[in-house]
Amino acid sequence: MNGNEQISLIKLLEKKLKIPEYQRPYEWNKYNVYTLLEDIMEKYKENSDINLGAIILFKGKNTDNYEIVDGLQRIITLSLLLKFLDIDININLLNEKILCISNTEERILNNYNLIEKFINKLEKNENIDNTKFYSYLKNNVKFFLLESSNYQESFQLFDGRNSKYKDLTPIDLLKAYHLGEIPEDYPIENKIKLLSSWKKNIEESFEIDESINKNEYLINNMLFNIYNWSLNKNIRDFTKNDIYLYKGYNKLCKYKYVKYYESNNNIFQINKPFPSGEGFFNMINYYVNLVDKIIKENNLEKKLEISTNQKQYFKYINYLYYDAILLFYDKFGEEVSNFQKEMILDFILRWSVAHRINNQLVSTQSINNYVLNTKFNFFFECDKALKVEELLKIEELIIGKPNKSEILGELRSKLWEKLNYVKD
Repeated sequence: MNGNEQISLIKLLEKKLKIPEYQRPYEWNKYNVYTLLEDIMEKYKENSDINLGAIILFKGKNTDNYEIVDGLQRIITLSLLLKFLDIDININLLNEKILCISNTEERILNNYNLIEKFINKLEKNENIDNTKFYSYLKNNVKFFLLESSNYQESFQLFDGRNSKYKDLTPIDLLKAYHLGEIPEDYPIENKIKLLSSWKKNIEESFEIDESINKNEYLINNMLFNIYNWSLNKNIRDFTKNDIYLYKGYNKLCKYKYVKYYESNNNIFQINKPFPSGEGFFNMINYYVNLVDKIIKENNLEKKLEISTNQKQYFKYINYLYYDAILLFYDKFGEEVSNFQKEMILDFILRWSVAHRINNQLVSTQSINNYVLNTKFNFFFECDKALKVEELLKIEELIIGKPNKSEILGELRSKLWEKLNYVKD
């Protein structure tokens, strides 16, 4: 590994840079681009170098190519800037794979136009000499270059900085890690299939929340929530510090637990170990399909006849409702009688919606408190249960009804009637 070597922008671009499959698309917006340009312009006016942080590259054996592990957004933006200032410059990164990345071409064109406006404004208002500025960019814009020939070392170097320049998300890092765990002799057609499924999930969202892609929703709002609630812990945002939970195990590891789970490696269960590499992608795809099935069979909005303008009131109830069903389906599968299944699903519906009936305002925090402070934490009980019968004691629980003196309002009153609660 080479570390803390300063390298100029032009020297960096002279390397055979490649964009690996695990990289997220180019997604810098107006704020990111302008922030970078203004930082550079400030140092240019001071006639001093500017260091834009670390660039992490991975160079495999028997190749001259360098995969960009960290720094893609900065490198592409600066390449566009150079391209604008000198239309004859040949930047391989812009000529090859970049335009093949999902939704990237539109962002490139938009940001190229932003750069054009920025430079034209400088020329007009501050008499910037483009030739001198171009020379400054190539030679005085610098980075700390970190190179590695080891995949895992490359991603350990990546520190996931949350700065004004966007970095890889925790989900991106998981994807990158598990691609690095796939053996070199793994059939390329199978790798393409794994990546195609991952990309498809990124381009789609679950019906319950169209603002986030399936991969991120699954890990952030379902698997990680279930993990915490099953341990009677508070839920929180999934960060790079939690990635270790989903790194899985290497099949070559000789620990006893690995041998045990390897004998059942075609079965995935929440909160249980899984094989790294191919196993991670198969696991994500398995749960994405399972969640789609759960939503289709147990759609909360259809059951409660929720209108479009009411959906905002059920965002956090969805976390509770669908997470609980996912854990139940995952733990006991199809080997449950219809009677038992209907009883438990009915409880989950009542248990989830009761929190909305009893509260005018619902938030992530209130949902979290509700799960952990009720007499029966479904996630904890379901995770440790060995038989469905152990969960049937939920029948004995009374899901509190509203105070008689409280005015519920139209929405909450309709929910009360819809779930057949005893009326006042």
